[in-house]
Amino acid sequence: MLRKWPSLQGTVVSCTIVKTTQARVRVPATRGGASPEPTYREDPVWAIAAEYLYSVDGRMYTGHEATSALLLEKIRGNESAPSSRMQSLAEQFRPGTKAAVHYDPADHGRSYLVPVDDPGKARPFRTGGICVIAGLLVATGSRLL
Repeated sequence: MLRKWPSLQGTVVSCTIVKTTQARVRVPATRGGASPEPTYREDPVWAIAAEYLYSVDGRMYTGHEATSALLLEKIRGNESAPSSRMQSLAEQFRPGTKAAVHYDPADHGRSYLVPVDDPGKARPFRTGGICVIAGLLVATGSRLL
């Protein structure tokens, strides 16, 4: 749905990679009894912080979403650096750059710069694909014996 949003040209004000945190709610599994209180955990992550300007029907808007899906990467230790994918995305949007801005036709204030697949959705498909291939190999191998 987001990929079908109309686009127009906007101007990048800033785009950087920042260290921030992602808050997560953790609810322990219980057997039968009442659920214990949830706890909150904050994981350090890399994120793209963007600001860009665009105009729809003569009205100016400021956007902040660099990508169509929230793109975060866990920070693992002090030596961690953002991935080359994240760095190349951020480098595309230097201040003053003209860029395509995709905006929601129902709410012109909602927008993003680059459509990306949700990284969380890719993992189950990859795992499923690996399982299918492994199953085919086992089935083929058993017929050969």
